[in-house]
Amino acid sequence: MISFEVLEGRNAIRQYYPQWEELLGSGSHESSLSIPWTEALLHSYIEGSLSLIVLTDSAGIAGLVPLYVKETKRHGMSLLTLSPVAEHFNTHSDLLLRDSSTELTEALLKAVFSLRVKWDVFRINRLVVGHPLLESLESVLNSKFHYAYRVQSEEPSFFIKVGNSKDEYPKAVSGKFRHNLRSYLNKLRSAGEVSFLSIRELQDFDKAFDTILRIEEASWKHKHGTGISSTEKSRRFYKELCLGELKYGRLRVAMLYLNGTPIAYEMGLVNGKKYYSVHGSYDEGYKKSSPGIVLLAQCIDGLIQEGIEELDFFGEPFEWQQNWTDKYRWHKSILIYNRTVKAKCFQLVTRLKGTVAPVKEDKLVLRNPRDITPG
Repeated sequence: MISFEVLEGRNAIRQYYPQWEELLGSGSHESSLSIPWTEALLHSYIEGSLSLIVLTDSAGIAGLVPLYVKETKRHGMSLLTLSPVAEHFNTHSDLLLRDSSTELTEALLKAVFSLRVKWDVFRINRLVVGHPLLESLESVLNSKFHYAYRVQSEEPSFFIKVGNSKDEYPKAVSGKFRHNLRSYLNKLRSAGEVSFLSIRELQDFDKAFDTILRIEEASWKHKHGTGISSTEKSRRFYKELCLGELKYGRLRVAMLYLNGTPIAYEMGLVNGKKYYSVHGSYDEGYKKSSPGIVLLAQCIDGLIQEGIEELDFFGEPFEWQQNWTDKYRWHKSILIYNRTVKAKCFQLVTRLKGTVAPVKEDKLVLRNPRDITPG
């Protein structure tokens, strides 16, 4: 039998660090569920109170799910939206549960519906299609609780099957792209000494992070508002995330230098056999030589040597990513309506206006990162 407890307060998660890390490693969970990622969000972007759902059975801790409420505007209505903490960025959705059994999912929903904090809708944004948690949620909602809910398609994200040899992956991209890649590298080499440095060679992390910020400040992302250096919140989040994941051995950072000057970096997290590309940028002054592309190719070589099988771009499907791969995954979101007046009105308005139309899964719509509105 699974029982639950709801703990209030932003410090509640700290007493469960050992069990948290054990759960994270017990299955193929997303990297955004890690302790450093969660803490970094709480110390930078997430405001207000926190509710931690603790699920237990005879074997111990079976789930740890931190939730928060934020006010959102939809169709002219102000709603209180309950979300997992990891949902703040546009990553793959996941919950830190031992498994996706209906028994565990039922206990989770019982805990959600018992929360003392007020909420109108509970939203999980981007579950990868086929995630067993989605099927389990629908099954329990239909058979146990009968709360109104909606499942809808969301945009996909690209991923790269790295392969298990240095020769396997390059054959998966076009000959034109391979030719361009060699040209970019030769162009850089004609301008001077090209060198690469990985996080494992960076003895002073503060100095390394300052280098990342300098590259960001010289990139288009800084002025656009999507760079790590663009806001104090962003700097705080990424520095705390990197420091935390460095201690767990999951952080990977690579830098490209030209004549001793850092001109590009790539940052990501390794979880199991998968590498999640978290952030990267390049000095705009070297744009014609495509240093970001050159560095990512070097990173892929390193991932192959490390035994990583997949590189995941877990955000929006950007145009440039299609140069690297033709593989992508679709997502689905689930929205559960509470039995509040606002939730019922929102459900009715959504249905009548038909504004939440599902994404057509046979049509991939690529996005330009320069068009993204800073969050």
